[in-house]
Amino acid sequence: MNKFMQLTAIAALILVATLSEAQTLRATDIDSATWMKIFSGQLRDLIVEFRQGDEIPTTLTAEGDFFETLRTQPTPLSIKKNFWMKVEQNNLLFSLDGTDFKPLPQVASGTLSIGTGAGDAGGRANQLNINLKAYRK
Repeated sequence: MNKFMQLTAIAALILVATLSEAQTLRATDIDSATWMKIFSGQLRDLIVEFRQGDEIPTTLTAEGDFFETLRTQPTPLSIKKNFWMKVEQNNLLFSLDGTDFKPLPQVASGTLSIGTGAGDAGGRANQLNINLKAYRK
């Protein structure tokens, strides 16, 4: 009977460990409905893997009382280095090795800058430039 109890305890531990592990999905395999669930907090305990060489279609949209985007055009975001994003409860954590997850400010730093651009001849601004820079800490 003692052996049976030990085997039952081991099986229970394996089952709990399996159930508590976060599911890992490749960023390139996730559809827009799933991304919406991730960022709205509906999906928890999930790991999203971004691999070097992946291209993620990205769009910028704006709306509100002061401005809006009339057309959106996807621009590929090229992944230069492997990293992982973990959705845990209502937190986003990041990892560079897929195992050690930390809040983003402990993994990377960066800037967001917004400016305008004009043609080669100068003159009035003919576009808005948005630049996001992210660097490994």
